[in-house]
Amino acid sequence: MPSSTFSSELRAAARLLVVSMLLGGIYAGVLRLGILRPSRGQDQWQANLIQAEEYLYEPKSWNAVLTGSSMTTRLAATLPADYFVLAFASGNAMTGLELIRQTGPRMRVLFVEANYSLKSRVDEALLGRLLHPVRDPLKARLPVLREKNQPLGILGEYLVPVVFPAEAKPCHGWAVLDEQ
Repeated sequence: MPSSTFSSELRAAARLLVVSMLLGGIYAGVLRLGILRPSRGQDQWQANLIQAEEYLYEPKSWNAVLTGSSMTTRLAATLPADYFVLAFASGNAMTGLELIRQTGPRMRVLFVEANYSLKSRVDEALLGRLLHPVRDPLKARLPVLREKNQPLGILGEYLVPVVFPAEAKPCHGWAVLDEQ
């Protein structure tokens, strides 16, 4: 009797694994086809992670990279396509400089926001999350594991404007209710 129970539990676990892999493969395929729009981040922290992952995993180099704080992020819409903004809202230029130092420069020109943020410390928590020895190579090869492709973030991109159409305004990809 006990071996019968064990084998049925093993079959159930194998079935669960196969279904999970199948659903994960379908999700990865949908992302690859561009059917779903990637998330821009559910909050400021995740938006900063997404920005840094774009720099790390985008397989190209840029004419120029700008690094800095939220003041630099505001320039993104006005820059040419071959410029990359590696700036962190509520962060500083030092984090971007450290990321470039550890991963190697991939630009012709580097612009650094020069203000009080140069005296700030590097965001070690952000860099630790980005430059993890196991996670980093996996994210480089499997885009489905990147922050911008988290299912909850993508779902939020679509649902919040539908649930709150009149009151919602975009904020890091998610819509927030207008506080009046």
